[in-house]
Parts: sequence; C-alpha cells; structure tokens
Amino acid sequence: MISNYDYGIHWYIGEEQSCPGGAMHWEGGLELNQNLASVFGISVEAQDSTQISAFPVTLRVKPWKPPGYSPYTKDQVLAATLWCLLHRTHGTPEHPLDIRVLAEGANEKPLEAK
Repeated sequence: MISNYDYGIHWYIGEEQSCPGGAMHWEGGLELNQNLASVFGISVEAQDSTQISAFPVTLRVKPWKPPGYSPYTKDQVLAATLWCLLHRTHGTPEHPLDIRVLAEGANEKPLEAK
C-alpha cells in the first residue's frame, strides 16, 4: 500500500479483507474475512486521518465472540492491531500516539485498562 506520508492508511488495519466469495455479515460479526482485527470486531478510528500523530486514535472493540476457527484471543488480536497501528504511523517513545481503547461490551471492558 502506497500513501502520501502515510495519511489515511490506518483504516486498512481494521478493514475487512474478504475471501474471494465475500465476507458474510451477521449480527454476531463477520465470517469469511481474512483480517483478524475486523473478524474480532476491532476498528481503528482516527480523529483526523491527516494528522494521526497529533490527535487521538480510538481502537473500538465490539462485543463479538471470537470465531471458532481462530487460535487467537481478543487480547492477542488487540495487541497485534495496536502493533500494526504503531508500525504504520511510526509511533515511538519520543513521539507517542494518543491511543484509546473503547470497549462496547462488558466482557471487553478489561481491555480498556490494558
């Protein structure tokens, strides 16, 4: 993926990457999707996609059940999503990002503290 100064690329981290036949949407989540973040209901929402290092970024976690075929936990997928965001936006200890986790379900609330 090529982008001008990485503007607007963060949304790809949580974007649905369908299998050739397309993803199946249902009230509990997505199936036939190749992107773990979106399968687990995790989205990356920037307040300003052109100034991602200057404004807060929210990792929204929906109360979707992990798919039965995945060996990963929601904690692991959230950590991987965070790593992808930091890697793509070049966040460092010297230039940290303001990242917030917003859990929509009661079972996911402990993820906000991590």
